[in-house]
Amino acid sequence: MVVEESGGGFALNTFGAVLRFAIEREEKVAHFLAQAAAEAQNQEVAQLLSRLSAGCDRRAQELFRIRRENVAEMILEPVKGMDGAAFLRDLTPAGNVSDADRLRLASLLLGDAERFYLEASSRLSIGEVSRLLRKLARECVRARAEVESALDASSGERAI
Repeated sequence: MVVEESGGGFALNTFGAVLRFAIEREEKVAHFLAQAAAEAQNQEVAQLLSRLSAGCDRRAQELFRIRRENVAEMILEPVKGMDGAAFLRDLTPAGNVSDADRLRLASLLLGDAERFYLEASSRLSIGEVSRLLRKLARECVRARAEVESALDASSGERAI
């Protein structure tokens, strides 16, 4: 991911850096989820992970659009106190990964995205952008609820 390293983390100190980070994070998570879907043992889990991946791709496109439409404001909008490292996870699979493990990680990633969008929306003063980020956070909440439901359903011997 391309962000400025600052001490122990990634300083997201401009409007452009925040949106670039969000776009790259969504793209990276989309790729991970697509790969997890391809490796899933259960067809329903694979379909859910594929839908989540498509949601990441769609959010990345929305973010790209909002960045393009607000390029003038982007130059003038400083952001203080955001550290991208708080919203990153290691996506390298460790050994034999079960479908439940894939779903648990998807849930964590969606939770990280929700926290990021809420924090970013509170730090950016451009109304349209803040509204979009809050909307993306709500989408992550809905997607996470779907993943949690699938995990609950698979808590027995069934895979979903």
